[in-house]
Amino acid sequence: MKHVVQLGAEGNGAATAYTMLKNGVGHLTIIDIDAKRSAGLSARFGLTFGKSRVAISGDLADSLASADGLIYAMPTGMRSQPGIAVPVHRIKGSLGGVDVVYFPLHTELLRAAITAGCRTLDGSGMAVHQATEVFRLFSRLNADPERMHHHFLSQVSP
Repeated sequence: MKHVVQLGAEGNGAATAYTMLKNGVGHLTIIDIDAKRSAGLSARFGLTFGKSRVAISGDLADSLASADGLIYAMPTGMRSQPGIAVPVHRIKGSLGGVDVVYFPLHTELLRAAITAGCRTLDGSGMAVHQATEVFRLFSRLNADPERMHHHFLSQVSP
């Protein structure tokens, strides 16, 4: 992907931003309700990956206009915080979309992205890979992420 817009700059946002930049996304625009938080994350990763690859914005519409990816790393959409922080008309089929929320697995945002024809990833991978790493850290044993993912999906309703 050339240009990814990420909503959210806290814990999951830091993890997804790092992963995207490490894996070669050309440019990452970070948007967060707290401008200091997005500026801090941008500055930190700008030092690691190059300042030209990371920016902040307060204008979602403008940022999405040139984006080919959207990462949603915010709590809005969780069962306890239903809703969607992206106007549905801004979700275009050419976007690749990732929502890190996994309860519910199919958030309003993810359903809107699927309806628009976007390539999507739900939050199940985030949940499973966090769990496998925590398991490894505490037990010093390696879990089977594929098996865990299959089990996770069998337990969670879309």
